[in-house]
Amino acid sequence: MDISHNKDKFIEILTDFKRDILKSISGAITSSAEDALFSSEYRGKVSKDKIKEYIQLKISVHIVLKYILIRLIEDTNNKINSKLNVEGISRWKEMSKNFRNDYIKLFQFACDDLRREKGIGEAFVETAYDDYYSRLKSIFNTSQNRKNNYLELLKGYDFRTLDPNTAITVVENIYPSEERENLQKYLLPSPAIDFLLNNLGIR
Repeated sequence: MDISHNKDKFIEILTDFKRDILKSISGAITSSAEDALFSSEYRGKVSKDKIKEYIQLKISVHIVLKYILIRLIEDTNNKINSKLNVEGISRWKEMSKNFRNDYIKLFQFACDDLRREKGIGEAFVETAYDDYYSRLKSIFNTSQNRKNNYLELLKGYDFRTLDPNTAITVVENIYPSEERENLQKYLLPSPAIDFLLNNLGIR
């Protein structure tokens, strides 16, 4: 499916994806996550509730933009073994009898594969932003909630049709400038977010 011709629907799905991740991890932020992700420079200057709110928001952005980055790489690089497009998900269902409905595991395998790729591996270094996948079963796994399995909803989009201008519009919708200002000021970097923003010329 051509993204540029279906831009509004594509952005709507990604925005819903972010919203549902945020709902799923709400109230789950631990003090160890706060210690790992909140900049020491601002400790004591921001309330605990605000810190948790910022971390939850950045986790949701991190996962959605990481997904976009994975699909961009998979769909445009023939050497990458695709996991999350139509072909990759179909292959997963054929090969994996025990885990065929475990889309979180598939997402993590895609990240693991790309972490080993020269030049892009640093974007997939695991951080404390990746500690919350266990809470996302209802929005990743078909056995939990077919309607909102976002990997299924997005698999048919051809990321080769995501031109730079549309990509910037998509990212601006998922991670608007007012969010970026606070989250990048108070929280430690997400390699995936920074890699994508840098390559799109967004700061």
